[in-house]
Amino acid sequence: MIRTINRLQFGLHYGDRVLSDADYANDLALVSDSLSKVTEALQILADKTLKIGLSINWQKTKVMFVELRNSPRPLPVLMIGDKPAKIVEEFTYLGSILSNDGSILKDIMHRIAAVVGRLSVL
Repeated sequence: MIRTINRLQFGLHYGDRVLSDADYANDLALVSDSLSKVTEALQILADKTLKIGLSINWQKTKVMFVELRNSPRPLPVLMIGDKPAKIVEEFTYLGSILSNDGSILKDIMHRIAAVVGRLSVL
């Protein structure tokens, strides 16, 4: 999968580097500044996984558009092949709550609540 992703040449550019994905175990987060590139990447990944006997769990697949605060726009309908992608305003990845407005407040509050919960059993 890593070779497939690297060949797609998409992602967020910062300086001379490109961030295109974050992988952990069987989780994959694709990052791009282009809707068409993410759509293409998801379709290619779906095709490649089928060739090796795997499949993408479309019920767990989520798409999040990161927006600047106070500049909302209507969300597009995103289809990968004949399957609609679930568009979300936030999701949890590796225990961290990611929000489409870039805010980390929900993640911080979630972590504080977890600590308070653990402390209450001591």
